[in-house]
Amino acid sequence: MNVPPDREQILHLVLTDPQAATDLILDLYLTVQKQAEIIEKQALKIVELEARIENLEAQLKQNSRNSSRPPSSDFFKPKPKSLRKKSGKKPGGQKNHPGKTLKLVEDPDEIVSHPVSTCECGHSLQAIEPFKIVRRQEFDIPPPSKSQ
Repeated sequence: MNVPPDREQILHLVLTDPQAATDLILDLYLTVQKQAEIIEKQALKIVELEARIENLEAQLKQNSRNSSRPPSSDFFKPKPKSLRKKSGKKPGGQKNHPGKTLKLVEDPDEIVSHPVSTCECGHSLQAIEPFKIVRRQEFDIPPPSKSQ
């Protein structure tokens, strides 16, 4: 590492060897000039890069609403906001609300029984009493009326 000379060393150099002192001063001046040129180039490059960053950020802010780009090119689509106001109730049926369930008919038109006689492994299930019976009922949609 180059240690700079102190004041007394410079004074001694000027008094004993004026030519070397002049060369030192010129060398320092040229070094400062080179550093000034480098700083100026860096400042110009910084201005150029800042302009490029600004341009790229402007491109990122463009979407289909504020430019001629198609909606499919949007990166982040804003979520649609509902205009409905919250009621404060939980979703689904509310307490003490009478249900409107279709009741099973006492006398159905047709009864279809699906007995299970063998297991998947092949054993007979005839002697085993069923532990659960499932009853279901289908309701047909009435034919449409011709009054339009």
